[in-house]
Amino acid sequence: MMNQPEQIERLRIIQRQRILVAEDDAERRAVKEAFEAEHGDSWKNMALHKVVLDRLESEAKAEALKLHSIIPNMGKSDLLGITIKEVKVYGYDPATALAWAVAHDAKIALSIKDVPYKKLIEYGGAPGTITPSFRADIASDLGPVIAAATEESWTQR
Repeated sequence: MMNQPEQIERLRIIQRQRILVAEDDAERRAVKEAFEAEHGDSWKNMALHKVVLDRLESEAKAEALKLHSIIPNMGKSDLLGITIKEVKVYGYDPATALAWAVAHDAKIALSIKDVPYKKLIEYGGAPGTITPSFRADIASDLGPVIAAATEESWTQR
């Protein structure tokens, strides 16, 4: 147990640290306010552009998936810059998965991102379902796609 002088010294140290933290926090806020004053509009513009981009990409992917469901064997030229990939959707109840893993001494199966458990579902044994589905991906660099399509449309005239 600490005696009173030791307790007082500990309280002084705590108080000094609180003052340092408060000063650091005030400095951080001042820097943040200065940055926002100088760059606030560009941050707002970026956020707005990101929202618009996300909406446009979602719409393009949804349209591509809809087309793919109607015409499964369409060529890449029909979906400029968008590829359709078949993916597996795993379905399982986390409580059931935990109970199964504990009962089968397979707790490692419930580790990072449930990947081992999904493999156990895939290869049999673990309770769960696998449903095939499709995902649309938009090319990261659309420049070459646009250039090729533009060139192709000019040669077809």
